[in-house]
Amino acid sequence: MPLERRDDGTLVFGYLDTASEDRAGAFDTVLVRAGDQDGSDSLLGVPGAAGMAGFAGAAGVGGSGGFGGSGGFGRVGGAGGVGGDREGGHGVGHGIGSGGGGGSREGYTAELRPCSFGALSGCHISGEERVRVLPRPSPAAPRSGHLLGFLVSGSGALEQDGRRADLAPGEFVLYTGARPFQLDLDAAHRYFVLSLDPGTAGLLNAADGPAPRALTANAELPRSPSGRVLAAVLGELASRDRGFGPLASREMGEHVSGILRTLLRETAAAGTATAGQGGAARTLERILGYIDDRLAEDLSPGAVAAAHHISVRHLHALFRESGVTVGDHVRQRRLERIRRDLVDPDLAHLPAYVLAARWGFGEASHFSRVFRAEFGLSPRAVREQARTPYR
Repeated sequence: MPLERRDDGTLVFGYLDTASEDRAGAFDTVLVRAGDQDGSDSLLGVPGAAGMAGFAGAAGVGGSGGFGGSGGFGRVGGAGGVGGDREGGHGVGHGIGSGGGGGSREGYTAELRPCSFGALSGCHISGEERVRVLPRPSPAAPRSGHLLGFLVSGSGALEQDGRRADLAPGEFVLYTGARPFQLDLDAAHRYFVLSLDPGTAGLLNAADGPAPRALTANAELPRSPSGRVLAAVLGELASRDRGFGPLASREMGEHVSGILRTLLRETAAAGTATAGQGGAARTLERILGYIDDRLAEDLSPGAVAAAHHISVRHLHALFRESGVTVGDHVRQRRLERIRRDLVDPDLAHLPAYVLAARWGFGEASHFSRVFRAEFGLSPRAVREQARTPYR
């Protein structure tokens, strides 16, 4: 596992971006500081007494005072040396010692276990001391580095874009490594972090910037209806991920992405009148069911409006209040069905364009463009990814 020692700490990468072989291309680089180093990087003027720490991953190295791996959590303590390695179970365990730069402190331990849920990479982090994490992104990193953090136990806080979200067990926070952030975790903590798939990260980029950046470090997201559902799913995922097989793991990743997308739309539509208009909400619910049942048929706005005896203008108004257009919703639902079919082993013999035609996409080149725009990968790449053995 590559480390870069500096006067102000240690640069580490690979706890999520396990594919990058050098720091220049990694999206998850963080600066690691021991608890006794100066925490002068506070974003909101909060004293830096907690010190800093970062996370490791990828290579599975172990031993006293360095990286550790057992197939579960890797454990490390001491001055931050590097030792041997071993693998097992569903992943490779890793840890990082607290040495480097401004000195070391005996007794610091950190436990890390990378995991994978299809297009989502994750890592379990466990520690016994207060830690602080700051990003050090590379300009050459190919991905935006949007992260979904979930606090399993302990307490913590995330600061970004001028806001601070205090975390209690069972709460999550959205943030990005592409901009400055500060994550503080108290003593005896367990933290679960996921990097988002390209499609969802793209939606976040569009919804979150450039101003106002309302989603990062937003303490209200876990309290919304969709947020509470997402928090419950993340809690189960953090506790039971080893119980899933390869296909189930990928499907769970898709479920998390789907709920998060719903949360984004819900947040965009907050304050609109639809939620308070029972008749309009019931009409929209009927329309959504109608669309799901007929994704292979003509679902132009005129056809959908006529089937429900409303004007096209009224149809557009119903969807607008929900934060999405009619056409966008139909396209997204069709693409989700196609992605599901692409990873189904029973349909592996059918070309992607045949699956697309089943769900209303008649032109192969147009389908390929919109599929890549939605998910960040080509249909072929999604299918190949599904065949890749579970990491």
